[in-house]
Amino acid sequence: MRYIVIALLVIIVSATDALADTPCLALTPQSNTVPLSATILAGADLPIGSVIYRLTITSNGFGIRCNGAMNNIPLLFGVSNEPSTPISVGGAPYNGAVVYPTNQPGVGAVVWYSGNAFTKTMPFRTSTFNFGSNGVTNTMYFSRNVDISLIKTGAISAGFVNGSSLPTIVLYTPETAGYTGLPLNYWTLKFSGVVGVTTGTCTTPNVNVDLGKHDMRTTFKGKGSASEWVDSSIILEDCPAFLGYYPTSNPQKSSTTGDTSGGTTPSGSATANSLVVSLTASTGIIDSANGVIALNNEGSDSSATGIGVQIGYKNTTNPTLWNFSNSWTYNTVSDGAATIKLPLAARYYQYSDVVTPGKASSSVIFTISYQ
Repeated sequence: MRYIVIALLVIIVSATDALADTPCLALTPQSNTVPLSATILAGADLPIGSVIYRLTITSNGFGIRCNGAMNNIPLLFGVSNEPSTPISVGGAPYNGAVVYPTNQPGVGAVVWYSGNAFTKTMPFRTSTFNFGSNGVTNTMYFSRNVDISLIKTGAISAGFVNGSSLPTIVLYTPETAGYTGLPLNYWTLKFSGVVGVTTGTCTTPNVNVDLGKHDMRTTFKGKGSASEWVDSSIILEDCPAFLGYYPTSNPQKSSTTGDTSGGTTPSGSATANSLVVSLTASTGIIDSANGVIALNNEGSDSSATGIGVQIGYKNTTNPTLWNFSNSWTYNTVSDGAATIKLPLAARYYQYSDVVTPGKASSSVIFTISYQ
């Protein structure tokens, strides 16, 4: 009977030990402040919800140590300090992100990981720790990067987005049943410095082009014949400095370590601002794919017949034919020039078997969207 009692006591003690909470601690926690340093131009015609700046921050790694197995321990990105109340913005990326207003009107901020936004009340689970076994000390090392993007939320005027107006990011493990020492903060990330934001458009004067006088017999000898190209470029004046911007596809980058409370100054080359040029024929289109438009008053006694005006672009001596079904994206250069030349060319083009003499004028309306 004595041996039976001892065996029962051993079983009871073992069961009690199994129910004890497992202690855990964070290894190499970091608290960093990243100094923002950029000046961008936000295109005046970018739609609401567009990303005008993105910064990716990488860390050199963290760790968690538990005196037992890790079972279903979550790792979350969240926000510990919200300088403003997040709002919904139509068209914003990152899974329908909510956006934090900044100190700069028309500019909001989204913090996100792997394409998913997060807030203080809506953290995002990056992974779940399931590792090790009971009875031994288990250590898990890991690293993460995180992003912050500035979003167009309305009309933007020139100014500065202060780093202090952005949310504080935290990488953490929340309280979890069966473990002590939690919650654990691995990474606290704040921002200083500024992102300068400029905007603006150019002056777009009307363009009058003289295509010259031409002898029917020597210039128009059959369908497809044409006169010489004439420079018809659009000259934009009083332009802002097109400094570029950092869309989702091209972020600035910074890194942090546990050895310093700062982060590296963000670096990277900006994406060029673009001008999206569209042409609309005021007189009608004869051949959209080959850029041929009709003449003014075609069919009247004074108008030439059998010819139209053909438009080309990209250069003025051997241009690419304009397609009226498409637009042209012209990438600007960040050289500070106040004048930009959009190279266009025009010429007369014979589209009919028969050409009759007369006046030959036409017109197009050009529209420029600043991106």
